[in-house]
Amino acid sequence: MYSHKPTVSIIIPLYCVEQYVAECIRSVLNQDYPALEVVVVDDASPDRSAEIVSELFINENPLRHKLNMVKHPHNRGSAMARESGVQAAGGELLLFLDSDDYLITPSAVSLIVEKMLQEQADLLLYGWKELFRHSTRTSLPKHFSTSLALAVAIISGRAPGYLCNKCFRRDFFMQYARFFEGCDMWEDIVVTSICAYQAQRIAYLDMPLLMYRRTNENALTYRLTPKKLHSMQHQQGYLKEYFDKEALPEERDTLQEALHFMGLSILHTELSYSNYSRYKELLATHPPLQAYLRADGSLAARFSLMSIRLYNAGLRRLGYRVLRFKHYLLRLR
Repeated sequence: MYSHKPTVSIIIPLYCVEQYVAECIRSVLNQDYPALEVVVVDDASPDRSAEIVSELFINENPLRHKLNMVKHPHNRGSAMARESGVQAAGGELLLFLDSDDYLITPSAVSLIVEKMLQEQADLLLYGWKELFRHSTRTSLPKHFSTSLALAVAIISGRAPGYLCNKCFRRDFFMQYARFFEGCDMWEDIVVTSICAYQAQRIAYLDMPLLMYRRTNENALTYRLTPKKLHSMQHQQGYLKEYFDKEALPEERDTLQEALHFMGLSILHTELSYSNYSRYKELLATHPPLQAYLRADGSLAARFSLMSIRLYNAGLRRLGYRVLRFKHYLLRLR
C-alpha cells in the first residue's frame, strides 16, 4: 500500500480550550514520528487558544512538525471544524485529537503507523485512558470478527464511536465520512459506524495511547440542549437511510435492531437531562426503556433503572431526585 513512511495528519478542532490546549499540543510536538502534519482548526475561539498553539510551534517544536492552521471566520461547531480539518489535511493517514485531550506517549503515532502498515488496514482502533478528577480508567478496544459486528457495536453503544481512538486511511475516510453543519452531537458515531461497516481490513492496537479528559465541563457531552437532542436524532435518521440503501439485504435486520437500540439510548439521554414534566411524559410513553437499561448495565443505567422503579411504585418525585443525584455522583469521580 505504501512504498514509504506515510504522512500522518492529526486534526485538532480548537474552541475555548485555553486551559488545556498546551498539554494537547505538547503531546503532539513530542511525537517521534517525523512525517507529521498537525492541522489545527480555530473555530473562531474567543480566547487565547490559537495564540498558545502558534507560540508552542515556534518555541517547542524540536522535530519541526508542520503546522497547518485553518481559521473559521465564525464559530461553526465541532462537526464542521473536523470537516475543514479533513479537507485541509495532506496526510495519507488521519488521526483526530480533541484539544482538551492528549497523546500519552511520544511513540503513539509511530506505533499506530507501524500497525496500519503491518495490517494494511483501512481503519485501526487503539486503547485510551479516561482522566477523571480523582482517578483514571484504562480501556482497550474490543475486537470484532467482522466489519458488520464492529459497526453494530458502535451504533448500539457496545463499542465507542469516538474518532479520537481511531486511525483512517485518508482516501478511505474521504469516500465514506459525512459531517453535517449544526449537528455536533454524535457526529463521530455516524462517521465511525459507516467506516467500520465499509472497511475491508480493520486492525487493533491493544495499548492505551490517548488520554481522554473527563474533567472539562465545557465539553459538548456535559449538557443536553434541544439542538444536541436534534443532532442525535438526525444522526440516527441518517444512519437508517444509509443502511436501508447501502447494507446487504441479509444484514439490514441486524443493523436496524442496533439502530432501535440507538433510539432508546437517545431517549435515555433525554430522560437523564429532562425536567420533571418531561420525565413523567417519557416514562409514561416509553416503557421499553427498562429493558434497554437492564441490557446496558452501566452505573448511569442502573441509577436510571432505580429511578424508574421508584416512579412505577408511585414515588415519582423521589425517582426524579435519584436521576438528578446521578449527575452529582458521576461528576465526583
